[in-house]
Amino acid sequence: MNVGTLIEVSGKAFGQIEMITENTLLVRRILITYDSRGRKVAGLLPEAVYIDRKLIESSYWVKAIDSNLPIISESINLVDGIQLIQKCFNV
Repeated sequence: MNVGTLIEVSGKAFGQIEMITENTLLVRRILITYDSRGRKVAGLLPEAVYIDRKLIESSYWVKAIDSNLPIISESINLVDGIQLIQKCFNV
């Protein structure tokens, strides 16, 4: 696990590791979406959470994955704004 590695929970990308300490990971939430050219990208959201490192290393349903998705941290211009509402509010 390195800074920048994506965390996948039950098959869905959840966040990106921002900081690693001995026992804790700081994971920033991401939103997988598509840019205006139709390319898949990961947008960084402002929410972050500290997670016990042992949880990631010992759980079979939580995985640290290397990804070649471009990460964007500036404003996301979504092709379909409904996508953001569905992902963030689970509706």
